[in-house]
Formats: sequence, C-alpha cells, structure tokens
Amino acid sequence: MKELQILRYLLEHQQWLPQLQKELFTTKYQSIFLEAVKLHQAGLRPSIESLQYKLPQLSDTILEIKGVPLTDETTFMLQREDLRMEAFTRLSEMFTMIDHMEQKERDHLISRYAALNNIEEPQILDIGTDFFDYVEHIQLEGVQVDTGLKFLDTTGSGFEKGQLATILAPSNGGKSTLLGCIARNMIALGFNVIYFAFEETRSDFLTRIGRGLLKKTQYQYSQLSEGDLRNKWEPHKDKLGTLTVITGQQVAVEDLRNIIHKNESNFGITYDAVFIDYSSHMVLNGGSKNQRDDQRISDIFRGLKQYANTQGEEKVVVTAVQSNREGFNNTLTASNAADSLGGIRESDIVLGIRLNPVTIGSRVVTPENESPSRLQGVFQCNVIKRRKGTLAVQSKYYFEFFASNTIKLIENQAFIESVDLQGGGFAEMEISEDYFEQFEESLYTNLI
Repeated sequence: MKELQILRYLLEHQQWLPQLQKELFTTKYQSIFLEAVKLHQAGLRPSIESLQYKLPQLSDTILEIKGVPLTDETTFMLQREDLRMEAFTRLSEMFTMIDHMEQKERDHLISRYAALNNIEEPQILDIGTDFFDYVEHIQLEGVQVDTGLKFLDTTGSGFEKGQLATILAPSNGGKSTLLGCIARNMIALGFNVIYFAFEETRSDFLTRIGRGLLKKTQYQYSQLSEGDLRNKWEPHKDKLGTLTVITGQQVAVEDLRNIIHKNESNFGITYDAVFIDYSSHMVLNGGSKNQRDDQRISDIFRGLKQYANTQGEEKVVVTAVQSNREGFNNTLTASNAADSLGGIRESDIVLGIRLNPVTIGSRVVTPENESPSRLQGVFQCNVIKRRKGTLAVQSKYYFEFFASNTIKLIENQAFIESVDLQGGGFAEMEISEDYFEQFEESLYTNLI
C-alpha cells in the first residue's frame, strides 16, 4: 500500500521523481517508478494513461495507483523513510551471500546500498530574479579542461567541466586513438582523468598512454621492465595529473557516479575528466527491452550530461559514437550519427574524425627498426557542433598520426590541400623518406 501511495504522490509532485532511488520499490512497482522517471527525464509528464501505454502488462497495477488517496507531504516523507529502511533490510540480507557473488555482482550490490544513503530534496521554485539585479547578468566562466588541441583550447570552445563532449567517427576510424590522445594531453597538463576502456585490456591501454608520453613505439615500450618503468616515471609523477583506468564489458549510467566516487575516495583525488570508450558500452538499469535504439541512446546521453553537470561535482565527460556508412567517404555531419542523433543533441561539443592510413615509399618496417616518428596516417577532424566560443562549425583540422601514438597539428596549407579532396575525402598518400626530416618534438618531450 505504501508503494502505491508514494507512486500516487510522485505523479502529483513530479519534482520528486529524480530524487528517489529505485531501491525503495519492489518488483512491479520499481518498473512503474523507473518508467515514470524516464518520461520525466524526456521532458514529458508521466500520467496513469501514459504509464499504462508504456507498460501494458502492468496496466491493472497502474490503475490501482489512481484509486489510493493522495497523502500530504509529511505522510509522504514518513512513508519514504519506511521504504528506505525496508530496502536496507532487503539488501542487508543479500550481503550475507556476498562471498559467493562474482565481483561485478558485489560492486552492484554495494552501489545499490550506497544509493539508499543519498537523500536529496528537490529544488523549490519560489521567488524569481529581477531583471535589474545586475550581478545576475554576469555569466560565470566555466572551468576549462585543456585538451592539448590548440584549435579548441584557444577559441573558447574547449572542453569545460559540466559539459558532454562527443567524438563521431566511422568504424575503425580512430575513435579510441583520438580519445586516448586527448586523455594523455590532459594528464600531461596536470589534470586528473578516469578512463573507462571497454575495447582493450588494462595493459594495452596503459601502454598506449605511456609510450605516447615517452615518444616510443609499441615495440620499444614493450622492452621496458617494471624497474625501467619505475625509473622513468617516478621522478616525474609530480609534473603530471593522474590516470585511473577501468576495464570491463559495460557500465550503467546510473552507477557511474558511485563508481567514480569510490575511486576518488580510494586514490584521494578529484577527477577533472571522465572518458568512456565508447558510448555503446553504456546501459540503463531501468531500460526497457522493447525500447528503440535511438530512444535508448538519447536516454544514455541525457544521463551522461546530467552526471557531467552535477552541482558541486562538475566534470567534463568525453565519449564517442559510431557514424553510419556514409561517414567513410565524406566529411562528417550530425546526420551521420544515425540512431545516435539524440546523443549529438545532448552534447555540448561534437567533433567528427576520420583516419586515413599512409604508405612510406617502399620502406620495409619491422618492430625493431620502426621509428617513433614514422607517419602512420592523417586525421581529419571537423567541428559538427559547439555551444560556446568562436570555433566555426564545419571547420576542418588535420593531424599527423605517428608510430609513437601521438598526433601533431598540420599547419602546412599545401599539404592540407593535397590530402583534402572535394567532398571531404582523402587522397591516396605515399610519403617520401625525407618526410621524416619534418618531425618535431612535442609537448611530452618537455615534460618527460
């Protein structure tokens, strides 16, 4: 009866929907609550009729909500606390079996338990702001988290805490490479980064970051022993930010905050940036099996944006989506996002990227003779969307991609024109041996 009464109260006072935890409810009532939250997050007003439409299998139960009397705020608060205590009891019983659970099940149980301790009150809307209160006209500047990409950081369009940044690329188009390069730049500039790497092992990812900072090939870095690595990194730790990598198969948007809090507490730091490689590995705990892909992606990105902009805990969240097939041959636009268009809409800045491999004459390259300065390809990066700054939408930038897993902005206009064909495609490139003479040391050499 209490669950029905609380659901009735929530439908009449919908500002409370984002503040309650799903753990308060059991079975079918939890499904109804999660559907109401989803509708609310989509900017809709959940009702008895809309819930019946979305959950026809629970139509009779939803109709029962209409039949219970509406309680006052005091009764609601008391009932909410009762349900919270009952939920604590249920989860406590599950803790007796924790030694027999897989690690993923343990972490999920702990995060559910922690969620019950989060009691927030909705913001009360009352007195507005007078136009002639001039101090309210002054916009607070966001806290920028530099990417190391000059065209972003110097135009006022760079990544800021509270923002969601998205990379759009075709399959195998360099999403992970560019995300890793930006994360490494941030670390080199002293920012703290947590990176969810779902498509490679921890050691593969850490090697990719490490060899980029030391300007080494994959083979050269693999020759370093644990002692070698300690000797190279320990003297320079104070100059760098921190990096935490989490690997696995997927993560729920609703669990993201608890996971990051847990790591911040464990390492005694606060993260500036959260990287998720890439968004297809995000899920919704309350997602419907019948939900269309575009709706699911929109809900995921809305959750990421809300997390990024959590008051007092703002972070920049960076992720990626895959483009449709047309993205292989043309400069990317929002229309290439296919089912991910909702993700583009929720993002504050969107960059499209394509990576074109190059060949170096007839030179035979082996792991042993490969040079960190060997050019492996050229990135085309174009601006699809930005909310702030002076960066021109659909402006293009090109980057050399080297065997050291580093990138460098190409500023030679003749070279740009030679690789950028009409329609945004790339010319087939063959680079001569003397091209290596143009390689310059980058930011990392000065730091490490």
